[in-house]
Formats: sequence, structure tokens, C-alpha cells
Amino acid sequence: MLFRSNSKESKYFLLKEALKKLDEIIDGEMDSLSHADFGLTKRELEVSHYLVKGFTNREIASAFGLSSKTIEFHLKSIYAKLDCSNRGEAIAFIVEKQVLRKP
Repeated sequence: MLFRSNSKESKYFLLKEALKKLDEIIDGEMDSLSHADFGLTKRELEVSHYLVKGFTNREIASAFGLSSKTIEFHLKSIYAKLDCSNRGEAIAFIVEKQVLRKP
């Protein structure tokens, strides 16, 4: 996995590199992102974008004008569809598999 490491510095570096790679893959135009390979809805892709950028549930909710509970629901759905059990695994999967790529 992408985030296996023993030191906080190494984990931070890997996360920083993952975010850099994600920025190279997408340019923020959510309408043209591909989701067919993973079965994510447009909203789940949008939430995934903010998730990988390091936003908290509350910050994501605020960006969409939704409640934190609604974002938790979307995240649970994302985790299930990507076969991940937590936020870190989902971020790693999204970056490694280029879920947020342009078609």
C-alpha cells in the first residue's frame, strides 16, 4: 500500500507526493471525470476529490451545503464501492488507481 511507513515524516512525505500526483491527474473540472470503472456517482467523485485533498467531513459538508452526516453516508458508500475500510485506504486507492482521472 502507498501509506505504509514507520515514521510520521515518511507518511507526511508520501501523502504530499500522493496529493501532488493527484493534482497532475485532475484540474478540478469534476464534470468530465471518469467513474465507470468504480461505480461512483458524480457526488461521490466530488466528495472523493475533497477527501484526497485532506478536507475534513465538516469542511466537505460546508463546501456542498450539506450536513456532516450526509458526507459520512457518501464516504461509507465510497469505501464500500472501493472495497476500503477507512479514509486512509480510500485515499491511497483513489490515488493509486487514478479514480479521479479524466477519461
